[in-house]
Amino acid sequence: MVAKAHIDQLLDGPRLNDNDSAALVQLVQQMTVCEVTLRQLNYDSDLNSCRTIETIVRRLPSELRFKLADEAAIITRSSREPQFADLTRFVEERADNASLRYGIDALQDNLERLYQQDFIDAGTIKVNKMFVGDHQAIGLVETSLRLSDGHHEVARPWRPGFFLSPDNRSVAQGRLYVLRQRLMKGGELAQHYSHVMGGYISRGHAELVFEDGPANCPWYLPHHPVLHPADPQKLRIFFDCAAKYADKSLNNRLLSGSYPTSSLVSVLLRFRQGKTAVMVDIEAMFHQVRVPDKNCDALTFLWWTNAGMQGSPTE
Repeated sequence: MVAKAHIDQLLDGPRLNDNDSAALVQLVQQMTVCEVTLRQLNYDSDLNSCRTIETIVRRLPSELRFKLADEAAIITRSSREPQFADLTRFVEERADNASLRYGIDALQDNLERLYQQDFIDAGTIKVNKMFVGDHQAIGLVETSLRLSDGHHEVARPWRPGFFLSPDNRSVAQGRLYVLRQRLMKGGELAQHYSHVMGGYISRGHAELVFEDGPANCPWYLPHHPVLHPADPQKLRIFFDCAAKYADKSLNNRLLSGSYPTSSLVSVLLRFRQGKTAVMVDIEAMFHQVRVPDKNCDALTFLWWTNAGMQGSPTE
């Protein structure tokens, strides 16, 4: 039943549109999870059926189907039939390129929004009306805020009656396996990524989950590297709080509150109010803010404790 459910999920999915990078990345994640799961159940031969492969191929955009046909012809000339692993490798290579383009497009969108926010004319600045959810979010943050060992601690502003189950570990684990394949191909990228992860543990920004926890059903956050375009050695790990499973994500279970960022105009005007201006840069600022233990279950992620990224990942 488990094997059939994983295969049906692949076969029943919608056809991918051209240039839909996010959907292509999601497909290869599903294929990787399916392949790993069925291999563990000794049902991996079911993936190599003509019906399974042909149905997945029909989901691909027409451009990719033409390219896949060329690769399938090369495989056939080597006296063997194309298998599911060949299809996964093909989609994964295209997903890597698509993921890079998708990340660049998302970064460009974020930069445009930032510039639009910073260069609003003073005459067009309006006071945003606060809604009920905004007041609730601010109230939850203010009532839970406290200082703990020199760090601010604040609870997550959950929506009323929030509910994050079912268990999304399969999604996070599938994306982790795709990430591992990318890191192993990236030379020093794997070493840098492991170093940053180790820094989270050593600085207390994250901690291992022991056998007696977490007490509640955890929500697993997928993650991937973000490289500085001018300095490839400068790596940050992005935890995808918008990743959905069963139409739920961490982001849509939180109250967003109002947008507190000051406009560039107001910042420049404040520079004229005093004799001296001070600018502060806090290292790893967002990681310096802690959350209560009862909220940690919703911020669980997977990684390996060994340098070779082998075996089962650890929470």
